[in-house]
Amino acid sequence: MLLISDEEKALEVLAACIGFVFIVILDQIALREQIVTKGILYFEYFYFAIYFYIFLVTVNAILFISQPNTPFIQYKDNLISKLLYWPTLLKILLVITILVFA
Repeated sequence: MLLISDEEKALEVLAACIGFVFIVILDQIALREQIVTKGILYFEYFYFAIYFYIFLVTVNAILFISQPNTPFIQYKDNLISKLLYWPTLLKILLVITILVFA
């Protein structure tokens, strides 16, 4: 049985998140090619939120792997971060919607 070190796990997480960012960038470019307009479209704010959350998930995963003494991250197998993911993402999107259309 092969044992994977913490550094290798962190690099795997980082590589996966870089792949996700690349996919989101390609999708955003495809959207911009279909809709030619000046400025930022309302729908593009979704991409910015996704970039931010990919960054947060990457940092959280690396901290979870490399910092076993952090109570906030390690509490019940990272439960706090899991519970905060969707509510905070949806609140950010709600605030963006209010700011764009108000």
